[in-house]
Amino acid sequence: MILIVPIQSQSCKLQSTKPYSADDGLVLTSVGYMIEFSATCPKDVVPAFAMVNDRILSVVKLDDNRFQVSWTIDLALASSGSYSIPIYDDQSFQLLMKKSSPRSSDVEPLFRIDYQHTSPYRGPIVRSEFATLLVILLFSYRAISYRFKIMNKLI
Repeated sequence: MILIVPIQSQSCKLQSTKPYSADDGLVLTSVGYMIEFSATCPKDVVPAFAMVNDRILSVVKLDDNRFQVSWTIDLALASSGSYSIPIYDDQSFQLLMKKSSPRSSDVEPLFRIDYQHTSPYRGPIVRSEFATLLVILLFSYRAISYRFKIMNKLI
């Protein structure tokens, strides 16, 4: 289940979001996340950067007012939880980098995207119920075949 809750500022208005993340941990080495969003901003303000887990990410402009941010995390580190993704324009990002820490709360982002993600499935390839069914079918087949062998010898 994925839940997106936008937190908006006055300079840009977040219109809609479309998230995607890989959820099958059996065949992956890293989990990919992607959020496509629409935002209405003044002409001089363009969402250009995002920060996820202290990593600086570029925001890609897809179309007029449509943007995308994506990142990957190693499968061992991917877990359920929420990400609060601040989106910055060039000016606010430069101010953020001038501060001593990238997590400085003095610089206000254009808006934040709160992204709720469930961890990828890393369970067994064969479920225990299926394995139990196979064992029961094997024992049943062997029991019935032995019964017929015994019956044929007695008749």
